[in-house]
Amino acid sequence: MDFQRFDVNANLCSTSATILLAALIANIPFCLPAAQPPEVTDRDHAVQESYDPKAHPNTVNAAASAAIGLTNYYVSYLLNRLQQQEVSGESRYQLAAAVAKLGPAAAAAAPILSRWLRDPSTIVQYHAFVALGQVNPQSPLSFEASGRIQRLGSVDPEVQYATLLAMQQQAAPRAAEIPIVITLVKESDHRGLKCFALETLGLIGPAHTGALRAILACVAESDEFISETGLQALGRIDTAHAELVPVLAEALSSSRWKARYYAAEALRKFGPRAKPAVPALAAALSRADSTDKDYWVGAYLEALRAVGPGAVEAADQIVRLLAERSPLYRNRSKYEVEQLRAFMLVTLSDVGIPDAALPFILDALANSDTLRIYTAGAIAAGALGARAADAAPFLLRALRPDVREFTRDLAHIVGATGIDSPLGFESYLGNRPKSGIYTSARIEAIRALGKIGPAAKVATSLLTELAQCEGSPQLFSQMPLLSDEARTALAFIGGQQAAHNESPHSKSESFPSSAKATE
Repeated sequence: MDFQRFDVNANLCSTSATILLAALIANIPFCLPAAQPPEVTDRDHAVQESYDPKAHPNTVNAAASAAIGLTNYYVSYLLNRLQQQEVSGESRYQLAAAVAKLGPAAAAAAPILSRWLRDPSTIVQYHAFVALGQVNPQSPLSFEASGRIQRLGSVDPEVQYATLLAMQQQAAPRAAEIPIVITLVKESDHRGLKCFALETLGLIGPAHTGALRAILACVAESDEFISETGLQALGRIDTAHAELVPVLAEALSSSRWKARYYAAEALRKFGPRAKPAVPALAAALSRADSTDKDYWVGAYLEALRAVGPGAVEAADQIVRLLAERSPLYRNRSKYEVEQLRAFMLVTLSDVGIPDAALPFILDALANSDTLRIYTAGAIAAGALGARAADAAPFLLRALRPDVREFTRDLAHIVGATGIDSPLGFESYLGNRPKSGIYTSARIEAIRALGKIGPAAKVATSLLTELAQCEGSPQLFSQMPLLSDEARTALAFIGGQQAAHNESPHSKSESFPSSAKATE
């Protein structure tokens, strides 16, 4: 027998078992509740009213004794594992998380947890810090004693944990504590404390500009755990406070991609209130080149779409990027180039389309052999309305009954192929609309013709044929009926003021013209 191999395998099995057990313990509530009667249904209500735990002492006491015995076993097992030198980093943080669940019952683990506060791994430091505060609970510093609270960075870890936890649990966080926590986040050399302070900052300072700057600095960190903790805090900022927008706009010029990307993601959530950031977003687009990931550029465009018409000053910069020879597209795959250009056209349809964009729209409709680019061109043509009269002949490409030009695109998983493949443009990366409603090249072409109005009379005969063909939405996807869309378009081309014969799938309020997400 190969004993060396056996020992290695045994150690691996032991490590895996430790991680599994620790993860299990971390999700078990070890505070035993008072004895309760068994859960019953309404049908057994009379039984519930008459149940008396004292009448069944053996059942209750046996269950409680078994649970206490099991808890003691887990404590002994974990303490034994904590003292072993070969515990891996993954096992250490899992064990620390499990010990935190045990609380004061695992007080004997405090010396080991204190040693783990200096562990090379940030995630181990963090869980050791939390566990130490749980197994050896202390009273928090008084928020009223300003002299003591200012020394939060120099007190014992257990007191730091208790104080920060008390801040998190305040019904109404007070602004006086926010600068203290910001200082901890910026200056603490202990990464576990830094992350817990960062969590606290996200909870007590969601509308504080200084807190947001500290959070963004952590998001940009190379340490993945600090960065992820910063992202969680960033997700809690209060988008009702427009004073945060300039701080996020500043981050768009950062040399660190995480700061730029996630600042743009955060700005999107502000919607039209992010208008002060439009110049910074346009500048970020102007700096974008082949070294930028495509989804970074997509995040800038999404933020501009969320602003809407208030972002029209960025339109000229977007048009400049539509040129196929733009440095942005160098060394990119055909798919990425098409994805970027299509989303730029859709973004222009929401912020405002300058005349300089019309040649690119016509090119997409006349020469594109891919559905995404063609559909985005149709959406943009619809946004132009009568200004896109020259696009009408090219929009007919999608209306003819025997369309084979686009069928080289992959069939959609829901069953539709070619011109009727369901598409989504709500976000850059997400092809599945949050609204659950898809669009298609044919649908957007019909809508664009209707918005062009009387100048699109060339499409009348084809639209009439579609209007007379009753159909149903695509299987597994919510899509407007083509017949309803065609009748609506004919109404507008005929000069009528309102659409008619709409189905629940084609009402404008449930399916915006650009398929933009409604937040």
